[in-house]
Amino acid sequence: DGLLPCLKIPNAFTPNGDGINETWIIENIDLYPDAQIFVYTRWGEQIYYGTPKSDPWNGTYNGKKMPTGAYLYIVETRNNDAGVYKGTVTIVY
Repeated sequence: DGLLPCLKIPNAFTPNGDGINETWIIENIDLYPDAQIFVYTRWGEQIYYGTPKSDPWNGTYNGKKMPTGAYLYIVETRNNDAGVYKGTVTIVY
């Protein structure tokens, strides 16, 4: 009946330890309980997988900080109305 609010996906975050904007938080993702979130390097290596119940991505892979730069994301809402979101998120230190 009513359309769900769309996702607000930040295009950057700053996991530099200052306590501000440390993780990549997708607003309204909890409205899509079946959603899956993937983050890839520019070479196509998957470095993050999450769901609405996961901790948001903190810019690390295997415990190591990823370098400054843009990473490809795909958010599959698993909801026919909302579909799939794709774009890039940039880590800035």
